[in-house]
Amino acid sequence: MKKVFGALILLAILPLGSVSAQDGGYAPATQNAQSSADRVLQNAVAGQPISANDVEAFLHWMSVSEEPVGDYERWIPSLEGIDDGDTKSRAIILVALGLAVTGETTRSVQLIERYRDQIPTTYMDDLPDSYSYTDREMIAAYYGWFINNTEFSVPGTFVKSYPDIFFNNTPVWAATRDAYFQVTLPEDSEAWLGVYSAWASLLSDAINPAGVRMGSMYNMVHKANLQNIALLEYRPDLYLSYVNSQSNVDWLDYWKFLGPYEARIVAEAEKLERQMESLLVERLAEGHYFETDAAKQLVNAFLNEARNSFFSIANGPYTESTKKLIESTSVSGWVKAVSSISNFHPKAAVFQLQIIGGYLISQGEFRQLENYINWLSEGNFNVFLQKLGERTDGYSDYFIEDQSGEIVAATLLGNLAAQDSEGLKSVMEWVKLDYGQWGTFNKTPVMYAAHHNNFESYKLLRKAHPNLLESTTVGGGTDAPEIYDRNVLTYALENAEFDFVSAVLGDVGDLFVPKTDSAGRNALFYLGLNEKVSEKERKELVGMIQSIGLSLPEASFDCSLAQRRIELLTCGSSEFAALDKELSSAYFAAWEQAGDPKVVLNDQRRWLSGVLDCVVEDGFETCYSSRIWELERAIE
Repeated sequence: MKKVFGALILLAILPLGSVSAQDGGYAPATQNAQSSADRVLQNAVAGQPISANDVEAFLHWMSVSEEPVGDYERWIPSLEGIDDGDTKSRAIILVALGLAVTGETTRSVQLIERYRDQIPTTYMDDLPDSYSYTDREMIAAYYGWFINNTEFSVPGTFVKSYPDIFFNNTPVWAATRDAYFQVTLPEDSEAWLGVYSAWASLLSDAINPAGVRMGSMYNMVHKANLQNIALLEYRPDLYLSYVNSQSNVDWLDYWKFLGPYEARIVAEAEKLERQMESLLVERLAEGHYFETDAAKQLVNAFLNEARNSFFSIANGPYTESTKKLIESTSVSGWVKAVSSISNFHPKAAVFQLQIIGGYLISQGEFRQLENYINWLSEGNFNVFLQKLGERTDGYSDYFIEDQSGEIVAATLLGNLAAQDSEGLKSVMEWVKLDYGQWGTFNKTPVMYAAHHNNFESYKLLRKAHPNLLESTTVGGGTDAPEIYDRNVLTYALENAEFDFVSAVLGDVGDLFVPKTDSAGRNALFYLGLNEKVSEKERKELVGMIQSIGLSLPEASFDCSLAQRRIELLTCGSSEFAALDKELSSAYFAAWEQAGDPKVVLNDQRRWLSGVLDCVVEDGFETCYSSRIWELERAIE
């Protein structure tokens, strides 16, 4: 049994795809490459398109047949009978591939030369134009054409038989089409690939923190990793012949200093990596009879190569310079580090400044941090900008602006409030920064404290700077969050424990409970997202919110009675409540017109059992709109 695993799946970090054509599971009429080609070309002459499964079947049987193909010359005249251009092109390449597999290189080149003008090609299609090509080079060229011009899943048998072609000749575009690359992988690989998908999702979050416009290079990264996965699954005996990564681009070692969110992501990624390593070592030992030490060596190379593919393109250029900044900060302090202007990389300077401060927080160097924040927010920072500008045509090349120092300073103060209340207490008296200064994501330190459930930091800031509690996030600007008009209460309702939320409700509930954010979401919505409070505590908080008073939308149920999380999310927005009413109407319409209403009822119960996870994961609109479509379709 096989599973399709594609770059689109890797990029979106979705579950494994649908079952593809299985190795050995093709139709009886295609039990070798000859009959596979016969059937495909007969159908093509008859006007049927050459499908992805046809290509997969042929590649499979040419990989496993002892005598892969027979006489293809008899099919050459039939090509003239194919009317559709795309079908004809695929048929031509299929015949040429068959000729190359049998060693008929001369005839293969002649065929391509005859029809070259009718075959669509790109700058990455290198179809043979001379007889000097070896059989393997020709097979590689035709395989590459199919990868570029046809969506199909590469069979595992092809990877086994032609690992060098698969690994070295799979075209890589750094473009959208890379996302459609698929490989059929063993069904029993699902356990470790599930862990890999979760791990890759976290690494994707860290892949580009420095302003580089990656675009479709993301697709290239995942295509490269999919090649590594397939090679590891089908030819682990040859893996180290193609991949020998004994070291990796250790960007995560520095990215984690950007803030508490990044530190958590890195910790989760390291945990998943250990789990994946354990599963892979066991798989190689039991399924491929590797000794434990040899399996560990191979897995280490695989993980290093995977990390390198994620980080070498976007982060590799400035990982080494960031490493030097941290080393300098550790040995000689931040003043020495920021004096090393050459270590600040274009497009990454702001992040590197933030990483220096994050490192100081992690080491408990609060006196240094205090001075560093003051330097960032005062006039001396302009001297640093001038020195950057001397190295390039103005410091704008560094994605840095006059106000960047204050923003980094405010972000560091917010990160400190989120992570270490004692550290915050030790610097508050001496930090000269305006505590109302916005940090990253337009948040103030008190919002950071609420976002990361640090009640002690909140109390310190409330006492020293009570006006901070009345701030709201603002919109506009390139880096501003899409949803704004948020405040300390919405962050606490979403992320904090009961005592913390209760305190904020008591402090600013009258001010913020009646209001919504820029997307029209109210206090109930944010409480519905909270996973830290118990059911009993949630009910008590709902009572506190309702006692203050807020405008409730009209859903399919009475929102004044909402208690469960999905009910709070539904009543948290007029838009969501309207979708709920639409869903209710669609359900009853489907129920009334169904031949067996119990089927509709049971299906709705099944959907309801997973609706909360669906909403949290995919969003309310996506989840409810897809269900409405399903119910309406059932009526048609």
